[in-house]
Amino acid sequence: MFSTLGRRRVAVVLFLALFAVWAVVALGIARGLQTRSDLPPAEPRASVVVATRDLPDRTRLGQSDIKLISVPVSARHPDAATALEQVLDPVLTRATFAAEPFLLGTLAAVGGGTGLALHVPTNMRAIAVSFSEVIGAGGLISPGDDVDVIAVFDERVRGAHEAGYVLMGVRVLAVAQSLPGTEDSSGAQDRGEADDRAPPAKTVTLAVTPVEAERLALAERIGALKLVLRAPGERDEPTVPPVTVNEIFLNETVPERSDAMPAVLRIEPLLHADGR
Repeated sequence: MFSTLGRRRVAVVLFLALFAVWAVVALGIARGLQTRSDLPPAEPRASVVVATRDLPDRTRLGQSDIKLISVPVSARHPDAATALEQVLDPVLTRATFAAEPFLLGTLAAVGGGTGLALHVPTNMRAIAVSFSEVIGAGGLISPGDDVDVIAVFDERVRGAHEAGYVLMGVRVLAVAQSLPGTEDSSGAQDRGEADDRAPPAKTVTLAVTPVEAERLALAERIGALKLVLRAPGERDEPTVPPVTVNEIFLNETVPERSDAMPAVLRIEPLLHADGR
């Protein structure tokens, strides 16, 4: 049995030990608080849209191709997209790797950009046809205009010289190498200032449906095409029957048409008035 003095000594030793432990803990907490107070405040963060997978150029972006992440403001590229709406549906103009931020300068809206493919509307096709001043409004047709297409056939095709509308309200995508908002090879603007040194355009590229592309290709192969310039914003497609040489003059009596039409080529669906 310890004596009373021994128990007191043990109690004092335990007290001193506990006090020492408490002092060490308190000192550690104080130093931790001081160190934390010396740290700079947390850097603000910003949202950035990145690719969910490797994407080749000319990819039309969909919901599964993009995601929103948070990065420090200092690490965000100044041209980076910051909202999903900015990159949903545009087309990439260069390849983008997984987790790489989308830069606004590498995105082109459908119908925008510098490549012809970016100007072709969804579910449409681009087809080039021969073009000259005689064929199209004195050569003054420009990218972005809307035109009607008339086909002219001789008697070997329809049994008589005949002209009719093949397509109406077709968008012009390019004239020669000139696209909307660009300059041609001569440096002249696509609308307005023409350079006398530049050779005349040889082709015009139209936006058509796949079926219209077939119709247009056959009409050019067996006949001659004329482009008729439309007023801006005009969308009407009037029913205009084909005209023959007997119906050219306004005051001429139109004779009865003969049903005996030689079927040299089967092109009835070509003319717009016969049904598109």
